[in-house]
Amino acid sequence: MQLRRLEELRKRRELISREEQNRVLRIDRKKQMAQERKIKKANASPAAPCVSDVVPKADAVSAIAPFLNVNSHLKTPLHDNPNSTKAYKEMEAALRRGDHELAEKLNEKIVRVETAQTVLDAIDAKRYVDERMAEEKYKAEKKRKKKELAWTFQKKNRWEMKGNM
Repeated sequence: MQLRRLEELRKRRELISREEQNRVLRIDRKKQMAQERKIKKANASPAAPCVSDVVPKADAVSAIAPFLNVNSHLKTPLHDNPNSTKAYKEMEAALRRGDHELAEKLNEKIVRVETAQTVLDAIDAKRYVDERMAEEKYKAEKKRKKKELAWTFQKKNRWEMKGNM
C-alpha cells in the first residue's frame, strides 16, 4: 500500500516537473518570438522614406511637377541645415578616415531622403490645392443655388392679414 502511494507521488512529481518544464519552454518560446518580431520590425521600417516608395507614376509626376519647389522660399540656412543630420556627420567622418565608398553610400542616402522629402512636400501641396479648389467649387455651387428665387405663391399667416391691423 505504501509502495503504491510512493509510486503515485513519484509519478505526480514527474508529471508536475514535466508540466513546469513545458510551461517554461513555452514562455521562452514566446520571449524568443517577441524578440524576433522586434528585430523584423526594426529591419522592415526604414528610417527615411525611399524614393522608389514615394515616386509616383509618369502621369502623377506631371501633375505634381509645378509643386516640386513649392516651399523652397521657406527654407533658411538655420532651418534646413544638413550638417545636423546623423548621416551627414557619418559621411564627414568617413571622408576624414578616407573611406570613400562609405561616404558615397551615405551621400546617396542623404540625396534619397532629400528627394523623397521634396516629392512628399509636392504631393502634400497638390492635395492641399485640390482640397481648396473642391471647397471653393462647393461654395460657388452653394452660392449659385441660393441665388435662385422661388416664384411660388406663399400664403400669409393669420397675423399678417389686413383684418388684424
